Amino acid sequence: MVYAVLLWTDIRVLQGTATSGSSSQEHATAVVLAHPAGQWLVALAGVIVFAIGVGLLIYGAKRSFESKLNLASARRPVRQTVVRLGQVGLHRRGRGVAIVGALLFNAAISDQATRSRGLDGALRTLAGQPFGTALLVIVALGFIAFGIYCFAQSRYRKI
Repeated sequence: MVYAVLLWTDIRVLQGTATSGSSSQEHATAVVLAHPAGQWLVALAGVIVFAIGVGLLIYGAKRSFESKLNLASARRPVRQTVVRLGQVGLHRRGRGVAIVGALLFNAAISDQATRSRGLDGALRTLAGQPFGTALLVIVALGFIAFGIYCFAQSRYRKI
């Protein structure tokens, strides 16, 4: 369901009809930036969130998630599909999280809370880039892949 909402947000950004939910994150960032060590704390949070995103990219690229799946009973095409969906989905998810971390870090070094954005802000940032629509379509396909992978994971997860 979470990834369905993320996909819906991505589609709304593509259509230009999305309303931003970033204001609460901007407010929280502004409150932290107001403290004496606020810039350092927001920068640290940005680095941590970015590192989590990179970790997800590596986790998917190395196919580490396979150790948590019991695919022995699945037919070969099903195994291959589940693994590919996991790789693609984790890559796109990691990329989205890393962008949010980069935006947080940017907010810290510029001392402007308005540069802090959530995932919808990250999607808007992507949309503003050259080939932004194509990038958003790729992200949307990644959300779809990860959502389908999550369903497959619920079937094949080692318990």
